[in-house]
Amino acid sequence: MVKSNFKILVGGKYMKLKSVIAGIEGLKAKGNLELDINAIETDSRKVEKDAMFIAIVGFEVDGHKYINDAIKAGAEQIISNEGIYSVSTIVVDDTREYLNNYLKTTYQEILKK
Repeated sequence: MVKSNFKILVGGKYMKLKSVIAGIEGLKAKGNLELDINAIETDSRKVEKDAMFIAIVGFEVDGHKYINDAIKAGAEQIISNEGIYSVSTIVVDDTREYLNNYLKTTYQEILKK
């Protein structure tokens, strides 16, 4: 399992998957983009029902090895660098870059309010 303490709660309310992936260039998607997500996880051990799992390639561990564990734990969406899975899957060139851009955009929007 990916070792990480990173977790984003989506403000106590659900967000649509399509809003989380808005603006990503060159992505490939399979599945329902209208799904609600309640959390974004990079640690497969912390995945719960309706969460999105982002598979990060780390220095010691590759999160792609734990995608199936995340799905078994209840992940409804996967963001990865490769593969198509049994749940909604978004394939991006670099999951670390995607996560950095997502956080930057999200927190800029929060700070504007």
